[in-house]
Amino acid sequence: MELTNNTEQLLSDINADNGGNITFNTPVIQKELAADAAAYSGLGIKILSIAGGLLGSLFFLGFIAMIINQSAEGLVIFGAMAIAGAVWVERSQSNTALDAACIGAYLAGFAMLGFGIGEMDATDNTVIIALLIVAVIVLFFTPGYMVSFFTGLIITGCLFAFITANDAYNLIHLLTAFTGFAYMLASVYEARLLAAGTAVNRLYAPLHISLLFSFLALMGFLATVPKWESRLNTEWISSGIIIALIVFALNHITAFINTENRTRIIIYVLGAVVLGPVIYAPAICGAILILLLSYHTGNRVGLVMGIAALVYFTGQYYYDLNFSLLAKSGMMFGTGALFLAAWFILKKQLQRYES
Repeated sequence: MELTNNTEQLLSDINADNGGNITFNTPVIQKELAADAAAYSGLGIKILSIAGGLLGSLFFLGFIAMIINQSAEGLVIFGAMAIAGAVWVERSQSNTALDAACIGAYLAGFAMLGFGIGEMDATDNTVIIALLIVAVIVLFFTPGYMVSFFTGLIITGCLFAFITANDAYNLIHLLTAFTGFAYMLASVYEARLLAAGTAVNRLYAPLHISLLFSFLALMGFLATVPKWESRLNTEWISSGIIIALIVFALNHITAFINTENRTRIIIYVLGAVVLGPVIYAPAICGAILILLLSYHTGNRVGLVMGIAALVYFTGQYYYDLNFSLLAKSGMMFGTGALFLAAWFILKKQLQRYES
């Protein structure tokens, strides 16, 4: 695959901006472009192939697990072999069907490993910590996108499971801080992370999207937990943490685009108007953070998920009988002001672009 005209122009501009002293490895760039093109060609067929391979491998490994379910040691050994085999095959092959089988074997391996350790009379904390350690170790060895993505989900899932297993729901605020801060750093410092080296570049995309999914799932938990659980009555702490992250992100973004001090003050005042009424709605604050970071990085997936989450979470809180009508009105006012501000900013950006 040859370099496109846009890519050639981009490389030429980069070289010109640096005094013409940069030499590009054209064959490697061509190889990466070809890999990207192959990844998105026939995407529908590949998705069906992955789904079929995933289900097939899960059924097969589930059948194996049923045979050896009386042996805890067998589950642990076979689970470890499935995880190691999936990582090895993924490192050495790039076939779509094999990738699907690797994902199925990888997930089934973690399930068998967890059940096996649990059958050894281990505590829930022991099982969770063991799976967490294995996931972190795997993260340093797997080069693939999907396995790295699921590994990120497993890590955050283990942290959440630790909270629920110990009935320590107030620790959910620490998990909110961890996932939110990690997602914000990955979004705000995207360019630095991508330029940090091959290893970081390889892990950035899957871990970034897994942090997005994890943070969104955590916001969903915070939005629904008051309806079925009375153990968590300090949601405002998570809101405060997220608002602090929003302020940090706004400060970085306004500095990045060289915003005038007067405009910064207006932005912060509007932010206070929007976020003040939703201090007891951490899920809405989280959706706003996702929208802000996704708009800054141009992440379309994050934008779509952020908009859907904002609409859903606003509806959830509006119909929640635990909030007064005044609080609900404040939430609706805040989200309405957010959409008006977004429309105003987008209109200004389009006018500046057209001029």
